Amino acid sequence: MTPQYLNDVREVLCDFMRRMNITYPKVTYDSEFAQSCCEVALRDDFLPGIVESPDFQLALHGAVAIATTTYAHLENISTRQYICLYTTCLIYFDDLTQTDASSVREFHARFVSGQSQMHPLLDSFATLLRKAWEHFLPTCANLVVSSSLDFINGLIVDHDQQKMTVNACATSYPRWVRTMMGVSTAFVVFTFPPDVPLASYIQILPNMVSYIDDVNDLFSFYKEEAIHEGTNHISLLAQLSGKSKLQCMKELAEYSIDGSHRCQTVLSADQKALETYTQHFLPGYVAFHAAASKRYKLDDLHLG
Repeated sequence: MTPQYLNDVREVLCDFMRRMNITYPKVTYDSEFAQSCCEVALRDDFLPGIVESPDFQLALHGAVAIATTTYAHLENISTRQYICLYTTCLIYFDDLTQTDASSVREFHARFVSGQSQMHPLLDSFATLLRKAWEHFLPTCANLVVSSSLDFINGLIVDHDQQKMTVNACATSYPRWVRTMMGVSTAFVVFTFPPDVPLASYIQILPNMVSYIDDVNDLFSFYKEEAIHEGTNHISLLAQLSGKSKLQCMKELAEYSIDGSHRCQTVLSADQKALETYTQHFLPGYVAFHAAASKRYKLDDLHLG
C-alpha cells in the first residue's frame, strides 16, 4: 500500500467523522469488566479450559471493547456482560469456522433439536441465546436469536464460497452476505434500553443495520487491504461496479451519513430514543473501533 493510498483511506475516515460530529477517542481497556465477564461465564458453565484459552481471551478483548463503548450507557451490568460474552462467541466462531466448519455447520439442527453441540463453546452459545428473553423485550429477544442464526449461516456461506467469483448481475449478493455476517439486527436491539419501546425505533432498524455493517466496513478496510483480503464488502462492491475500491469506500461513507440523518429524523418523535442514538450509539460505535485499534490497525492511520 502506497503512502498516498494510505492517506486517501485516512481522509475518507476523517471526513466521515467530521461530518458526523464524532471525535476519534482514546479508549482504555477495562480489565475489571473483562474479569467480571469471565466469572459470569464460569458461573454459567462455560468450560474453564475454554475461558482460559488464548483464543477465547483474544475474542474477549474485542468483545469488551464493544460492550464498554457502544453499550456503556446500559445501566444493567448483567446485560452488558451478556452482550460481551455473546460477542466473544461470535468472534471466536469466526475463527473456528476456518478450522472446524463441520461443527459450526451443525449448529442449527442441534440447537432446534436440543442436542449437544460439536464444540463446547457452541453449547455455551446455545445457552446464551435461550437467555435472551431475560435481558430484552420478547420481540427484541426474538430478533437477537434470528440474527444470531443468520450469522452462523453467513459464516458457512462465506467459508464455502471463498473462491467464488461474484457475477456482475448479482448486485444484491454482497449486501445479503454482509447483513448475515454482521449480526447487526442483534446489535441494534442491544442499543436501546428496555424503557425505549421497539415501536420508537423499529422503522429505522434497517437503516441502523446498514450503518453498523457499513461503518465497520469503513474502519476495517485498511486492515483488509493491508493483507490483500479480496472478499470484504468494499472489494466486492468494486468488483461488481467496476469502480475503484477507494471510490466505493467514499460512496459507502456517504450512504452511512445519509442513513444516519434519516434515523435522527424518525427518532425525533421520542427524545429518549433520539438521545440514545446520537449521544451513545453513534460516538460509541466509533469508540469501539478505536478500542479495537490493534485489531483494525487503525494506529497506522493516526485518526486521533
